[in-house]
Amino acid sequence: MIQDFDAALTTFLQGVQRIVGDDSTITTNVLQRYIRVVCTNGNYTHAFCFIDRSGGEVLKTGGWEKPAKTKQSRGNIFDANNDLASITKYGLAYLRR
Repeated sequence: MIQDFDAALTTFLQGVQRIVGDDSTITTNVLQRYIRVVCTNGNYTHAFCFIDRSGGEVLKTGGWEKPAKTKQSRGNIFDANNDLASITKYGLAYLRR
């Protein structure tokens, strides 16, 4: 079965929007390797997370430009619930050890 990246991404972004609430707006920027998910609340804009375009891995930010250096996945947009369990109102959860 071929999984539809665009459909999984849309579902993931809709879920993130529900989690952050109506006072914030979720948008995306398509980069060469990643999709940057951006959260805007009033005049404050920050990178919320990154999604690896090659496999749908959800990555914690390392700043505006790229994911954190560890690049350890916080989930995958193709998981059963689009891995929204790893999302908080303020960004991605820390890795559970």
